[in-house]
Formats: sequence, structure tokens, C-alpha cells
Amino acid sequence: MTATAVLLPRKAAPTPSRPKLKHPRVASILGVGKKWHWPLIICRGLSLCPSILGAAKIAFALIERLERNKLRVGCVDVELVLAALWCSVSAATSFYLTNALMSRWLIYYTPMATIVRLSTIGFLIAILISNAVKSIGFSSDRMLLPAWITVASVLLVSYWVTLRSVGMEREVFPALNVFCGASYVSMCALLIEMWLCGP
Repeated sequence: MTATAVLLPRKAAPTPSRPKLKHPRVASILGVGKKWHWPLIICRGLSLCPSILGAAKIAFALIERLERNKLRVGCVDVELVLAALWCSVSAATSFYLTNALMSRWLIYYTPMATIVRLSTIGFLIAILISNAVKSIGFSSDRMLLPAWITVASVLLVSYWVTLRSVGMEREVFPALNVFCGASYVSMCALLIEMWLCGP
């Protein structure tokens, strides 16, 4: 008598649950309680506020200039658009920086201590951006572009130093790609502006 094996369908292995977009990934992975997710998201997002406010001010200044010049685009207008681009680069870099710090802090500290630290770093980023824009870009609208490039550069260096101190240098590439892309676009736009408008 021969034994025949009965083939039963295998049960699918349970797929690991992925964290939802509204939850910080590291907090979900580390098992931080759901009541802490929204405060962590809000405090991490505080670092974006200065750049968003700066972009809004630049947009209002650009609209005002376009209305005054009867919708003719001038060279200063191109520089204001580039300044808004660098506001977005600053926002992305500050988000990468605070996200990296949050990931590190959640490993070593309680969620409440991490929220306090995130709020503090958001406040420090706001002070940096405010002082840089006031000291460099205060004189005229043309100086807003160098001010925002300076802010984005300082934030990128801070992000790189932070990652280097914890041995995660490779994580800097997304922010570096954003920075390099904005640099290339700015260089091309400024070369075209010099060609059209003169020095």
C-alpha cells in the first residue's frame, strides 16, 4: 500500500503591516503609542513653517511687482522665483534634518522628550532663517535669493554633520539631490537672465 501525499494549499504568510502615511515610520516601527503620532508629526512639521512663510512673502512681493509692471516679467522677478525655489529647498532640507533627529531621539528618549527636542529644533531653525533673511535679504528684493541660498546651505551642512556623527552619511543623498537640482536650475536661470538683461 502506497502512501499518497495530499497537497493542501499553503497559507499565505502574513504580510508585515506597513505604517500609514499619517504616522511617523520610525515611531510605528519602534512601537510608540498612537497617541504620540500626531504630536510628533506636528512638531516635526514646525521646521517647515519658516520656509513656507518665506515663500508666501516672496509670492506676495512677486504678485505686487507684476501688478505694478502690468504683468511684464523683469529680471528681479526671475530672482524672486528662484528665491521661492530655494525656500522649498530649505523646507525639504529642514524636514530631512528634523526627521533624522526624530528617528535618533525616539530610540534613546521618551516620546515626550522627543517632542520637546523637536519643538526646540524647529524654534532654532526659525531663528536661523529669520536672522539670515533679515541680515542678508533686508536691503532689497534682489538679496532674497542669496539669503535663501545661504539658509539652504547651512541646513544642508547641519544635516550632513548630524548624519556623519551617527554614521549614516549615505542618508544625505536625497537632500543633496534636491540641493544640486536647485543649484543647476538657478545657474541656468541666472545665465539666461544675464544674457537677456545684462550685468
